[in-house]
Amino acid sequence: MYSKRPKKLVDDSHYTLIEKTLKLSDLKPGLALIKSEYFSIDPNMRMQQSGKEMTP
Repeated sequence: MYSKRPKKLVDDSHYTLIEKTLKLSDLKPGLALIKSEYFSIDPNMRMQQSGKEMTP
């Protein structure tokens, strides 16, 4: 989970890992439980983290 906006370089302190055990029975109708092993941080994320406005 993204925790705080970086002022310079991004490091581990800007993210928080939250681990929680869920059961399928905990899901409400219409929701899905997805397991991911890998996440990719797109270079565009850096601009979003900076808080600067992006123009299309």
